[in-house]
Amino acid sequence: LNSVSIGAVYAIQFLKLDRVLVLDWDVHRSEGTEQILGQSSNEDKEKYRLIDIFAAFGKSSNSTSAPLNCHLIDMFNRNQLAGDDEYFNMFDKNILPDIIQFQPSLILISAGFDAAQGEAEQCAQLTPNGYFQMTKKLKELKIPLVFILEGGYQQQSLVQSIRATFEALFDI
Repeated sequence: LNSVSIGAVYAIQFLKLDRVLVLDWDVHRSEGTEQILGQSSNEDKEKYRLIDIFAAFGKSSNSTSAPLNCHLIDMFNRNQLAGDDEYFNMFDKNILPDIIQFQPSLILISAGFDAAQGEAEQCAQLTPNGYFQMTKKLKELKIPLVFILEGGYQQQSLVQSIRATFEALFDI
């Protein structure tokens, strides 16, 4: 089990929200989230949307094992690490239009900060400003947001990335 999946199921089944979008922005593919939400009834599957940004560690094609409303974005390029510009471009061209089209009642963010500069896996190079700008773009949609910490292992980059996220959320 994972916290984001539990939160998404709870929001649909107990809070009776119409649609919940899960945005996973760390470097790992969210196969666990996809599998758990994919076990929902066919009726409930239409209420979930998973947007998975991953820079490494996962298949780069849509899974057929768990038929879920899923949008996978593989940011991994062996010749260049994905940084702020690549993430901003992907946000503007793919993620924001996808969110607007789905019209969720709630967005749950699997907030893995292991895509930050300074992380040991070095699969991406997001700066604190990258997290600030992505959070700001989400906030501008005026849809309730819930951030669930799911990664980030180097203390300095983790603290800086979380601080930038909070600064965007609270207009600091």
